[in-house]
Amino acid sequence: MSAGSSRASVLISPGKARFGATSAAMIVEAPATRADRHKLFDLGYVTVTPDLRLEVSPKLKTEWQNGREYYAHHGQPLRMHPADQASRPSKEFLMWHNENRFRA
Repeated sequence: MSAGSSRASVLISPGKARFGATSAAMIVEAPATRADRHKLFDLGYVTVTPDLRLEVSPKLKTEWQNGREYYAHHGQPLRMHPADQASRPSKEFLMWHNENRFRA
């Protein structure tokens, strides 16, 4: 992580997805590909609630001393997600992620 950076140095290269990354790719999206958000989701520093709101773990700040960019979106509804309900990740998966991966 570079000094003075407000974004965690957590990028993932395309094609190196782990469990959850595909679902994260479908829901934690912004202009272009935000690999940092996908990686934070995979590592449990951010999650998405079943009602499609972004939650950011306080551990991002305590463990990485940054995350300001992400905390600005904490509790906000996702702006971008598949319109087709069948293309969205299941509520069961999101609940699992919240209970088992998210670093609350």
